[in-house]
Amino acid sequence: MENKILNIGLSKWTGNEPFFLAEQVGIFDNNNALVRLARVNNEKEQLDKLKSGELDGAAITLDMLFALFESGFPMKAVLIMDYSLGGDMIIAKEGINLLEDLKGKTIGLEKLFISEYFFARALAEKNVPLSEINSFIIEGDIENAFNDEQVSAVVVANPKATKLLQKGYNIIFSTKDIPSSIIDVLVFPKNVYEENYKNIKNILQSWFDSLRYINLHYKESMEIMAELEDVSEYEFKITYEDIQIPGLKENIEFFNLESEKNIFKISDITLDFMYKKKMINNVIDTSLIFDASILKELK
Repeated sequence: MENKILNIGLSKWTGNEPFFLAEQVGIFDNNNALVRLARVNNEKEQLDKLKSGELDGAAITLDMLFALFESGFPMKAVLIMDYSLGGDMIIAKEGINLLEDLKGKTIGLEKLFISEYFFARALAEKNVPLSEINSFIIEGDIENAFNDEQVSAVVVANPKATKLLQKGYNIIFSTKDIPSSIIDVLVFPKNVYEENYKNIKNILQSWFDSLRYINLHYKESMEIMAELEDVSEYEFKITYEDIQIPGLKENIEFFNLESEKNIFKISDITLDFMYKKKMINNVIDTSLIFDASILKELK
């Protein structure tokens, strides 16, 4: 199966763009990586296509990974793609400066699992009961929800968040307040991983080569990735600075049980929270999921 082209599903998110950059500038070809990148519109589409086999891999958040694993789909997470350091936030109208100020008001959430998870984590961090805030899923445009006076605040991620901030709204909570709470990982179903190990290695090598390309050709890379995100170069740079993309050495450290900041410890916090909030029902052995074998072979 090593000659199979792997279809990887990626949402429109700043942390995914180095993969599309690799496609644009020929890095995949240089590494003989057989891959087809596919944009996905939402989490449900991504998970459904992973389960059906239409996608061979995807970049997803930890909470999505654990929900998928619990539903009976053995997965392998092979790369820490990025973690949010302000890229996910709660934005409010003028006069609302603290999360606690939302008591009795209405907040809108994007139709994303991570939005609900982040919102719940934020409330728990500030000891604000969910029952004291009205919340609903915004089906349409988030900016319109503000303009139509439907909500006093929204849970939103970049690049949409940056556009709202330019309208004069303000941040009352972000992932800077709870670092490493939202992590994106590259995952493959266990059978795909085992049958396509060499090709996945080439794909991961291309990822790190793309990060090196960004460092060497920063302005060009920002221009290309901004165009891919359909935002200005200035807007993309802001969103890019609100995430941390670990290099190879830091990635390997994430998978090291002895490391102070390791993915297993972070996962335990995430899983404990998800379990308490009844987002999952069973104990998950993360040693069956995270695999640094390929990372240790890269250069």
